Amino acid sequence: MKLYTLPFCPKCELAESKLDEAGYKYEVVCDEEQAIAIGLKVAPCLVTESGNRYGLKEIISICKGEGSFE
Repeated sequence: MKLYTLPFCPKCELAESKLDEAGYKYEVVCDEEQAIAIGLKVAPCLVTESGNRYGLKEIISICKGEGSFE
């Protein structure tokens, strides 16, 4: 999984914290040009191997055990 973030972004830091607490493995991508190239318009955004995208609210819910990343 890749977590697309922006520098000095409190929401991005929260997403990283929640993913870490829940034990998920992911790669942080802090490259605005790369994010735009794949069509992302908001950060943070978690992109799974299958191409599914999750925003902060979804990341928090799944890290609480309410669903899973597909």
